[in-house]
Amino acid sequence: MAINPDKMPEYSTFLARLLLTPSYTYELIGTTDVIIRLSDITISGIGVLTTITLGGFDGFQALVVVDEPSLVQSGAKGFALTLNLDFKSPSPELTVHFGDVSLQVVHSNGISIGTVVFKHFKTATHITAVMTGDSADAFNVVSGLRTAGDTFTMTGFKGSHKTPGVAGAFAGLKVSLPIPTIKEI
Repeated sequence: MAINPDKMPEYSTFLARLLLTPSYTYELIGTTDVIIRLSDITISGIGVLTTITLGGFDGFQALVVVDEPSLVQSGAKGFALTLNLDFKSPSPELTVHFGDVSLQVVHSNGISIGTVVFKHFKTATHITAVMTGDSADAFNVVSGLRTAGDTFTMTGFKGSHKTPGVAGAFAGLKVSLPIPTIKEI
């Protein structure tokens, strides 16, 4: 989809409504050409005004960790936690390819963990994400997943995506993700 730079704020609003709500209704306004194949008649410039309701992604609340997450330590306090996720889209008629998306991660106790990156993220069933961090506090929290699962909050921010309109849409995202016990380090 090509977006005119001067329409980026409107696109960001449209996309945010798809991302954050269970459904979104909008008007499609434009023109179309009709070709009648029976007699090769073409009627050009027919006005179109229709209301369309799409199922939204409801803030990605349907993200679920499947399989056992894998934690790899990097140095004294760095880590990479690989998560395999399923997303049962509440809007199966709509598939969106976002590309790489980054979200900030905070533990339920308020400790900033780091960033989770969804590589080649699209609203399909299986998604792989990698959470990384490099603070001792974050590493201690994530290491606690070796003995028990825990919940983390992922939030969008202005740098969530390289395209400003998409980043703006993700900026309002806030999703809690329960993460089960991980593989040993």
